[in-house]
Amino acid sequence: MIAEHEITRGMRLEVYVESDIDSAWVNFPNTEHLNIKIIRPRDVEYFICQSLDQGWTPKVKGAPVVFDFDGKFLKRRLG
Repeated sequence: MIAEHEITRGMRLEVYVESDIDSAWVNFPNTEHLNIKIIRPRDVEYFICQSLDQGWTPKVKGAPVVFDFDGKFLKRRLG
């Protein structure tokens, strides 16, 4: 998931969510064994709020802020 401020081009937010969804997964009849994670609006709200708490400043120019989502928490990628 990628988010940016609507008006000011500052730091971009990138959140990586592990999922088995790709362009072909819907063609398979048996998907129960797949890790399927659909990003919903409430997830995006959570990602944005948590990212702001962890230092994302969307109106300030800079490198993208990158997080991994483990299913419960955001973990910031450093480097």
